[in-house]
Amino acid sequence: MTLNLSAKAQELDTHRWKNRVLLIFAENDNNPTLSDQLKALNSDIEGLKERKLIVYQIFPTHYKTGHTHSHETIKPDESLFKKYDTSSDPFKVILIGLDGGVKYEKYGLLKNSALFEIIDGMPMRKSEISKN
Repeated sequence: MTLNLSAKAQELDTHRWKNRVLLIFAENDNNPTLSDQLKALNSDIEGLKERKLIVYQIFPTHYKTGHTHSHETIKPDESLFKKYDTSSDPFKVILIGLDGGVKYEKYGLLKNSALFEIIDGMPMRKSEISKN
C-alpha cells in the first residue's frame, strides 16, 4: 500500500512547478455534480490552459486524467481517493498549486469564476499575469 501511495504521489509530483492540478472526487462516473463540473470546465478551455490547470477525475477504484467524460486512460488505483478521504460527501474538488500544496477544497460544484478567482489571487499567478 505504501508503494502504491508513493507511486501516485510521484505522478502528481510530475506537475509541480509546471501545472496546477484540480482533483475531482466522485463516487462514480454517473455523479450528476461530476457532469456539471466537467461541463463548466469545458466551457472555458482557454481559461484552463491560461492557468496551467490539469484535471484528475478520482473514483474509489480508479482515476483518469482530463476534463471530459470521454474515454481517457483509466488507471486502477484506490490510494488517491483514500488519501483525501471523501467519505463525508459524494463529490469534492481540491485545487493543488504549482508548489504541490493544497490551495482550496470544496464539497460540491466549483464554478469557473470562483476557481479562476482563487487561482488569479495566488502570488505565482499574479507574477505570471504581470509578465504577460
